[in-house]
Amino acid sequence: MEKIKKLLEKKGYPDTAIAAIMGNIDVETGGSFSHKQKQRLADRKAHGLFQFDPAGKLPDYKRWLKANKRKDSTSSQVDFFDSTIFGKDRKIVGYGNAEKLQEIIRTGDVPEITKALSDLWFRPGIPHLERRLESANNLFTAQDQYPAETNRLDVYEVGAVPEYTPASLGNTLLYKVEDMFK
Repeated sequence: MEKIKKLLEKKGYPDTAIAAIMGNIDVETGGSFSHKQKQRLADRKAHGLFQFDPAGKLPDYKRWLKANKRKDSTSSQVDFFDSTIFGKDRKIVGYGNAEKLQEIIRTGDVPEITKALSDLWFRPGIPHLERRLESANNLFTAQDQYPAETNRLDVYEVGAVPEYTPASLGNTLLYKVEDMFK
């Protein structure tokens, strides 16, 4: 999960968009955040962070991998996603959709971006939009509590440990400490 966030940060996505993208990925992968995730209980098995469907973006992704001499990985999937919105592969989602997504990613809030990505990019059979929004909002809140720069051992006084949310754990270790340095 942290790797995906760092890749998106490196590409310049705002925190609102990162949370929205990650919220969608959370639902798409069932919370695994694995680039190897296969869709369960479906005839056509979608693949990856973005659940590339064999009847949808999977053939485009495979062509993209070959054209760019890349192997399937978290980084490749994030790069492909980015290229379909901001890069030379915008035709995959449609130029009009790419323009709408560019604008909303730059100016929208977490719910607006989450919904736009679901509607215009992910296009799931069953959206589960409420789950996407809940995850994205939790991730956005967690960014405020645990910004990326704090990928270290955080120490909290007893009773000051924030309430658990799935997104709040990341790579940050939480400890309750009374008198650690006495």
